[in-house]
Amino acid sequence: MNSDLPMKYGFPLVLALTVLSLIPLCAAAAEWGAAECVEVTIARLELAEKTWRESGRGPTEAEEKALFESYDTTAESYYQLAGEKRREIAGYLSENPNQLRTLKR
Repeated sequence: MNSDLPMKYGFPLVLALTVLSLIPLCAAAAEWGAAECVEVTIARLELAEKTWRESGRGPTEAEEKALFESYDTTAESYYQLAGEKRREIAGYLSENPNQLRTLKR
């Protein structure tokens, strides 16, 4: 048996399985509209306020990751989707001034 096999194929296999496991997360976020994007943005702001108030720091990477996972997405998918839907989000915020005020507080 070749002892180089785990080193040769281990990392690519783990990487491929990781990418495949993220597909459902990305697909869930792809179905979001502007309201969901704004909801996650508000949740991120609330997390930042909470960690600053309690610990005098911003959220850790693990805390942000947990937040995104609670919405069945990843940070990368969220940022990409929010960028793609920026016009829809702007329209949503102009139609929902309470949400806009929440973001501006």
